[in-house]
Amino acid sequence: MTRQSPAPQFDSTHGSSLTTSDPEDRARVLRQQALLEISRPSSPVGPPIRNQQYYNTDGRDSVVFLVENEQLFRIFRPSLVRHSETLKAMFSMPPGEGKLPHEALTLLYLADYLDVPELLKRMTIYVAALPSETIPPAERIYLYRRYHFSDTEWLCTAFSDILEGTFTRLTVTDLTHLGMPTVHLLIGIFRKLDRHRNTLAIKPPPPTHETDCQDHGSCEMGWLNFWATRISPLLLSETPASGSKITRLLGTWSVSPWPGMNFSCMWSTAREVAGLTAVVGADKSFIASAVSQLIAFTDY
Repeated sequence: MTRQSPAPQFDSTHGSSLTTSDPEDRARVLRQQALLEISRPSSPVGPPIRNQQYYNTDGRDSVVFLVENEQLFRIFRPSLVRHSETLKAMFSMPPGEGKLPHEALTLLYLADYLDVPELLKRMTIYVAALPSETIPPAERIYLYRRYHFSDTEWLCTAFSDILEGTFTRLTVTDLTHLGMPTVHLLIGIFRKLDRHRNTLAIKPPPPTHETDCQDHGSCEMGWLNFWATRISPLLLSETPASGSKITRLLGTWSVSPWPGMNFSCMWSTAREVAGLTAVVGADKSFIASAVSQLIAFTDY
């Protein structure tokens, strides 16, 4: 026999204090209430009431929400998961770090699902003010489009974060958030970006020889070996190094000798490569152009 969670009750002595024999049920309600108080300092007189349409008295595998500090919703979790891939992903997240953004997003999606305009408005403002790193980039793009956020920088940073990685890092949930028209556009952008990274990984800029270089062939071989073992892996990883990062690393690594390469040539080559912004640093301008294209794209 499945144990049913008792419905939350209110202590008549203290008016709005929520009491229940289920600690998990109580904790959920208190967390939602605390979060709502951030955007609504004043509360109505009297305890919240159960919503007549959306309060599941069964209680099995249900989620309790306090909306507007006025109404309690107890909704069958599988129903939410069945109707929303986003809520399904939210409920599958383990407890721990990032709990506040997680709960804020859950409230936002639930307000949208239950059509509670005032709560939806408040949570939209609240979520838009969250640090961008607390929400995955693809989901930030979905939020911006779905809830008409006004800060374009939010969208710009999200697309930049995606393009600074690789297409294979995108999950099924990411693709769902982006939508197929945007995914098709990203495939073409990543194809060009990957071509640049792959070409640079296997074909480095030529070395610069100084007057004291006595063996150009040995020096060039040392440069090719250095590029293949130190730079190429950075360009071909799931988090590819940017051109600016490569030039910074070359400046750092040139302090110690590169095997097989003349020391003067090593310094000159690092300096010359740092100046090749049209080659090594081409990814920066390409990503900036692609982000502008993605922001202007409206057929998503």
